[in-house]
Amino acid sequence: GYWLTLEEEIPDDIEKDIQCQIKDAETTTSKKEDLIEIKSWLEEEKDLLINFHNKFFKKVFDQRTRVESWAEVIKEYCSKNNRILKREPEYPLEIERVANDLEENTIPAKEKKAKSK
Repeated sequence: GYWLTLEEEIPDDIEKDIQCQIKDAETTTSKKEDLIEIKSWLEEEKDLLINFHNKFFKKVFDQRTRVESWAEVIKEYCSKNNRILKREPEYPLEIERVANDLEENTIPAKEKKAKSK
């Protein structure tokens, strides 16, 4: 939810910031030609920032999809093979590592029950 909120709010923040800078330029710039140039430059900067924002969040959400697929692979493997994780992975790279070596990172479910008695 946090990333979705950021994705939605940042473009508005960029727009507000650019508008504030334009207002500042209008009050401090005496030459009309300079003001036109500043406004044009700020609009270009806004477009660049929005473009970077979109690319960044595309990568974030693509990575989230990859992590979710690794987690699904782990879940299916454990379910089909009656195994449990030795340790619950918390971070994306840990989840990837576990998904890439399921045998090493899991133990038979019966073995764990025997140890706990």
